[in-house]
Amino acid sequence: MNIFILSWCVKQCALWHFDKHVVKMIVELAQLLSTAHWQLDTSVDSSSTANLHSWLADGVIYKSTHVNHPCAKWVREHPNNYRYTVRLAKALCEEYYFRYGEQRNRRHATERIIDHLQANVPQNWPLCNKSLIGEHGVTEPAQAMPDDFKVPNDVVAAYRLYYQSDAKQPLASWKDRPQPNWYTRRHTGRQIQSMIEPGSLIRQKRKKNQQTNAESVQQQRSNRKLSKKRRTVAIPADMNGGNCFSDLREEILRLPIMPLQNLLCDRQLK
Repeated sequence: MNIFILSWCVKQCALWHFDKHVVKMIVELAQLLSTAHWQLDTSVDSSSTANLHSWLADGVIYKSTHVNHPCAKWVREHPNNYRYTVRLAKALCEEYYFRYGEQRNRRHATERIIDHLQANVPQNWPLCNKSLIGEHGVTEPAQAMPDDFKVPNDVVAAYRLYYQSDAKQPLASWKDRPQPNWYTRRHTGRQIQSMIEPGSLIRQKRKKNQQTNAESVQQQRSNRKLSKKRRTVAIPADMNGGNCFSDLREEILRLPIMPLQNLLCDRQLK
């Protein structure tokens, strides 16, 4: 949950959003706007609550979520904050259509909710004593990011720094849009090592492959020895440790040979 204010101009801000954020942030902004309604309108009377449930049944509002998130609190802090969020969401819808929907003539599914929330602004706004800044007259936006990227009183600079962080680098793509002029692609530690000493990584990989192959060959040899051992049948031994099969053979050879005529007579008698 966040509001990436990369520029106070909502069109320029939407143009600089990552491809993934163009799709994702439309839903998140609609959730923040919906949460503002659930927190402000339900405190008026029961009819307002029933009205919101009717909108929910019609699919023109989301359920309340992330109530205590800094961005959610900021949206419902002042009417101008709400209106700025709506304008940014609409600009992102247009950017989505440019990048993904124009060829298929498809709009973002959440744009229907954005249009409804733009036409129906919450009424029960709390008293706000904070100073308003910028051409949009909003309160100082929340900076929902690690402290390392926060810039006091400059939300645009903070979110631009956050956009260039290592965590956001994998998302850096702009379909049919140029890379922002302020954006710098940073390199991870592994990429820097490969640029400084490219041969070392190749040697390490080759050595690892050699070790893997050697282990595989050793395992195959062990398996063959084990298989050969299993196929070998042990000849039983007698009590004195001799070969009982060889002793039996010698005894059979020492037996007298019975004449064939005697053998025939014995069979007839039986």
